[in-house]
Amino acid sequence: MKKNQISNNILARANSTLYFLEHAFKFANMKANDIAWQRSVLIMLSYAFELILKAKIVLTSIKEDINDIDQELKGFGHNIQKILCELDSRGVLPSMKITSYQVSNNGSFRQYEIYFDDQKELIVEDFVDIRYDYIKTALRNVTSHEIVIEYIDKMIELSKNVNSREGL
Repeated sequence: MKKNQISNNILARANSTLYFLEHAFKFANMKANDIAWQRSVLIMLSYAFELILKAKIVLTSIKEDINDIDQELKGFGHNIQKILCELDSRGVLPSMKITSYQVSNNGSFRQYEIYFDDQKELIVEDFVDIRYDYIKTALRNVTSHEIVIEYIDKMIELSKNVNSREGL
């Protein structure tokens, strides 16, 4: 299996998540800011974002063997900061139209602020933190429906940018 195929397989999983959310919120008239299940929505967005980044890791990896690539991906775990740092060190964030990123804390919750060359921003919850936040007493702020829709649209655009050969 070639790197392009592995990357496409990863992106298919991310895209299926994003298109599911897009359909639910744009066409089925569900509301993304429903407090009862927004945490689940944010988990799905974090999952999709991680996969999009990992698809770019695959495309820019010096490894060729599928098992070596799999081990490289597993080595990152769900650490989005570590993945972003690696992509930055490979010099490929501009091909993804990412200009910068930073880790922030919203209360006691870890997030990643991603900035793009079109002046848009995307805030992604830490995948591990959002899944295992049951020991925290703070509550997450509810993200508005409109902002969640913007995040979905931006991630779909980002997914399309991953296969750009610019900067490789």
